[in-house]
Amino acid sequence: REWLLSNGFEISDESLVIEGKFICEIIVAVPGEGQPTEQIYYEIGEKLIEKKDPLLESFITRKINVEKSILKTTSQNDSKRSQNQYQLSKERIKKLKEVLDYVRNH
Repeated sequence: REWLLSNGFEISDESLVIEGKFICEIIVAVPGEGQPTEQIYYEIGEKLIEKKDPLLESFITRKINVEKSILKTTSQNDSKRSQNQYQLSKERIKKLKEVLDYVRNH
């Protein structure tokens, strides 16, 4: 999403589909002036939220679980890189939970 919006495209539609055990993102992009957006919306497309995609809660929950796994791994390592990743994952979980709460309550 970030690349598309930074390279002369706008996202006109998005959907989520299940393929086996994976949730895949389908993004429709057209030439245009994409709007820069908050970092979290490069991961969770705003169109998915607008459309209330039926797989969105599961999609976000999976992303949160991945970040929790990263937290667990990086918390056991004292290196500067691991500590930076730990902080980044904590921030991402917070943002993902905010989006999840919004999706559930609107």
